[in-house]
Amino acid sequence: MSELAISELRVLGVLIALATLMSTLMYRLFSWQQRKFESLLQRIDKESVERQQRIDKESAERQRQIDKESAERQQQYSEESARLQQRLSEESARLQQQLNEESAMRQRQIDKESAERQQQY
Repeated sequence: MSELAISELRVLGVLIALATLMSTLMYRLFSWQQRKFESLLQRIDKESVERQQRIDKESAERQRQIDKESAERQQQYSEESARLQQRLSEESARLQQQLNEESAMRQRQIDKESAERQQQY
């Protein structure tokens, strides 16, 4: 009986050793997977930050380009507006001069006709 108990204890010791070995291996596997997962999360976070920085940089560059084009267009509009205003002023002055000349000519004609009528009476 003692031999049977000794052999049972040996089997039990081996089973305990195997269970300990299996639990150690499982713990190491779990720890490795956890480190791998944390590493993956860190890489994802890093890539996300880099992507966001790149997007921000590209967005700022596009905004600068838009602002530059807008300023150029505004300058062109201002120059064109000034040219049109100058042409309008010149045309207005020419028409006013022409109107004044026609008015003076009509007034002279009216004065002449009035003088002729007074001479007739």
